[in-house]
Amino acid sequence: WGSEVMAMIATNADPIQIAYPDASELSLHLALGTCRVRITPGHGDVWVTGTFQDRAGPMLYNVTEDGGTVRICSGWGSEAVMAMLGGCPVVNLVLGRSRLFALTVELAGGELELELGGLPLCQLVLKQGAGRADVVFSERNPIPMTRFQFSNGAGVAEFHQLANANCAEFIFEGGAVSYRCDFGGTLQRNASVKIATGASSLDI
Repeated sequence: WGSEVMAMIATNADPIQIAYPDASELSLHLALGTCRVRITPGHGDVWVTGTFQDRAGPMLYNVTEDGGTVRICSGWGSEAVMAMLGGCPVVNLVLGRSRLFALTVELAGGELELELGGLPLCQLVLKQGAGRADVVFSERNPIPMTRFQFSNGAGVAEFHQLANANCAEFIFEGGAVSYRCDFGGTLQRNASVKIATGASSLDI
């Protein structure tokens, strides 16, 4: 199938390092269980660096590369269950700015703490079963983003300086979610915003 699979056992602060694939279009996909995900922009030549930290021993995760798509998935076996019993695992990632890419994060539950300022994102999809999300664009996205889609079943979601995302279409969906959307920053293009919620509060 032309794909390369690297299986890893993550111990406390086990390092993650992924180089840019030799492909024209890049996509990073995170599919994780209940944990806290922190993402910040970096300045080096490596695409993804960081750590996978737990509090109760090893936790299984897989890194799969298929062309320009890299997937990081957390384990769902006994190792993952034991890790969560000792406390919520923490994923700290630093993402490179050298090449544009699409980013997808699927989180069963927990927290998203994303500082995405300056990252060349062409598309952003965040799916959260439940929990808190805090997404910040402190700097301008250097490339046009086609779509930023966020969904959450229940929790709190705060977005800061969304104009800096340089995005054409914002789609926010949720059940029982408290939304706070700050469209500060520098608006560079026309944008459409669609918000569809259930029993939610909304502050724009």
